[in-house]
Amino acid sequence: MTQEKLPAIRRATLDLATFPALQDAGDRRTITPAMLHALIQWSANYGLDPWQGHTCYMYGKPYVTEKGAMANAKRYTEYAGHACRLIPQADHEARGFGKEDMVWECTVWVRGLDHPVIEYGEVTEVELQMLKAQVERNVREEARNFGKSPAELERLVFERLQFLPLTKSPGKMARARAIRRAHLLAFPLKGEGGG
Repeated sequence: MTQEKLPAIRRATLDLATFPALQDAGDRRTITPAMLHALIQWSANYGLDPWQGHTCYMYGKPYVTEKGAMANAKRYTEYAGHACRLIPQADHEARGFGKEDMVWECTVWVRGLDHPVIEYGEVTEVELQMLKAQVERNVREEARNFGKSPAELERLVFERLQFLPLTKSPGKMARARAIRRAHLLAFPLKGEGGG
């Protein structure tokens, strides 16, 4: 889809000031105008809209969000809805998850299939610890020339972790992952050319 084909309101707002996701969802780097235009084009190829939260950047690559996966599925007449449930900790081990992990299950019903599509979304304790270690390294690197005390560094790490979706709302993130995975498994993305 070319810029001319975008609705007038979108053409008028192609600058970064009005784009809803100004940072990469993974590494929090700033989205450049070139990246914005590339994401718009990539999204349009799959009938998705970054202004509606269907896509974003995740670690420098275009990424379909749970909203985008659901929007994609809803275009199919075979889509018959979905349901989510939190997996109790007592059932984690039997499903291959750690006791402390946050795990959600998403079931997607597809007309014509004998069984629904079921996928899981998890946020593991190991993942959270790795994220914290990465944030600590980043904070130390950024602050090394400023003579910050250990207490100041700890406060900066805590503050940064509070803004990351993975640490702020691990349950919400696990649920979003389950929804995204189940919907994309049931209804894979198809580009304008059909593939």
